[in-house]
Amino acid sequence: MVNDAMVPEVSDKGPVTATGVGIPLDESWMDVSREELQGCNLSCRGANSKPLANIDECVDLTMNYCAPLVICTNIKEEDDGRGAREEALNLGSTRVGNLETSFYLTGTVVGPHPLPIMVREFQSVIGKEIRRQAMEKWGGKPDILVACVGSGSNAMGLFHEFIGDEEVRLIGVEAAGLGLDSGRHSAILARGEVGVYHGAMSYLLQDREGQIIGPHSIGVGLEYLGVGPELSFLKDTGRAEFYTVTDQEALDAYHRLCRLDGIVPALEASHALAFLEKLCPTLPNCTKLVVNCSGRGDKDLATVFKLKQGFDDEVTNS
Repeated sequence: MVNDAMVPEVSDKGPVTATGVGIPLDESWMDVSREELQGCNLSCRGANSKPLANIDECVDLTMNYCAPLVICTNIKEEDDGRGAREEALNLGSTRVGNLETSFYLTGTVVGPHPLPIMVREFQSVIGKEIRRQAMEKWGGKPDILVACVGSGSNAMGLFHEFIGDEEVRLIGVEAAGLGLDSGRHSAILARGEVGVYHGAMSYLLQDREGQIIGPHSIGVGLEYLGVGPELSFLKDTGRAEFYTVTDQEALDAYHRLCRLDGIVPALEASHALAFLEKLCPTLPNCTKLVVNCSGRGDKDLATVFKLKQGFDDEVTNS
């Protein structure tokens, strides 16, 4: 999204409406300076329609959402449905009415060509950096790469650099939510069927009539009813392996890393960390394994606190 956002700033078209797509707003906004976005009007599609009216609502706002409030000239919020990622993508694609003054930004590898390729190329810095660090630390490539999988941007950013290295195992971990048989999960590659949505053919959560099914995960970044088409290809060809982790397993991994290492991971990345409990006992000693800890846990502190207190209706009453 940063790469996209730089383009309108250097154009001669005047103020540009940058249509931010995704829930929450992509972390990369944190790296954009005021100068890079000066004069842009950011329209948040389905981001968080609640006004900043009281402390409870303010607590729920993540840094990803607050950053554009600080660095952009104007933000327009829109209330559509439950404010989920698929609704943001729907609105973003339909409301970029004037291509001279609007700019469609997406932070994930879904949608029509060339959007998945663009985002994957931007994110591929993850894999390139890991290759360099592995050479410096180990003198060779990793044996296994593990990433959480929602729509797939962080996983593709990690995997892409190593797709041609057949000896490197690529493992994606999806959100099993309340259980694969509960109907409340985001395990698209494990339980989805092939379909077309948001301009691309991929695996989707859908019923027998082809109607989409709402996803669920404790990590909101994994709550998307589809997955990037390139990840679907990696599944079909067998180049990557995909497994699932429940909400509770991810939450346990979150607390474990906080307690043992003082690192607060995102709940999304906690799914990948949780899978290590199942994976590591099967591996030989000295296996070189990398987990993509794809986000900070600051944004999840309120959610984790509510869960700890037993107040989270989404999980306990679904």
